[in-house]
Amino acid sequence: MKIEESLVLFNVDVRSKEEIIETLAFKLFQNGFVTIDYIKDTIKREQLYPTGLPTKPYGIAVPHTGSETVINSKIAFANLKTPIPFKSMSNANEEIPVKIIFMLALNSSKGQIETIQKLMVLFRNEKIVEELGKVRNINDLKKLIKI
Repeated sequence: MKIEESLVLFNVDVRSKEEIIETLAFKLFQNGFVTIDYIKDTIKREQLYPTGLPTKPYGIAVPHTGSETVINSKIAFANLKTPIPFKSMSNANEEIPVKIIFMLALNSSKGQIETIQKLMVLFRNEKIVEELGKVRNINDLKKLIKI
């Protein structure tokens, strides 16, 4: 699955996880990849099942929701100017300062598992995570992530 330039934001200045989730989800909606319900469903799911990952040197979040609101599978990406707190995927009582967001809009659960597995390989590489936090153009982003 290729990353589309219309779904990518660099050095974004936001105040909350809800703001960045809304921003990316709205981009997916504007481009016709998800229904309007995807926006609220993703925010609701993040509250129930947090997606913050304590990767080094920056935390990563992978917000997503079920496939019923997805028309065409895509991934939206943002790196943030300043990290914002997301609850940890493994411990909802722990907050992780997240600088990198991969928002998944996948229309099959099989595709979701495969994509998350590929992303996890990237997330284990500290050098790649560092570069994801600093990347400022689509071509450099595409070189870093080949999913």
